[in-house]
Amino acid sequence: IKARATLDALATPIVQTATFTFRNTAEIVGYNEGTYESFEYGRYGNPTVRAAEEKVMALENAEDCLISGSGMNSVTTMLLALVDKDGHVVSTTDCYRR
Repeated sequence: IKARATLDALATPIVQTATFTFRNTAEIVGYNEGTYESFEYGRYGNPTVRAAEEKVMALENAEDCLISGSGMNSVTTMLLALVDKDGHVVSTTDCYRR
């Protein structure tokens, strides 16, 4: 459940925190089981990032969206999503040198 101030804001609030709390153990269990929507740690997303993802989803008419903090994170996520469990990735020995 979004905070009332977030729902009433004209502009999307910027959430500047790394950690989020749960009011009780039941919320933690529900979060881990996928039945309670919340945020756990800023690296895994926060309300500001989710708002941006929802805007991109609307623009692209997409089912979902993932915004990451770096290009390397995006590339790694894409590779891990596309390569099978026993698959291989072929790369050069030096990916960053010009």
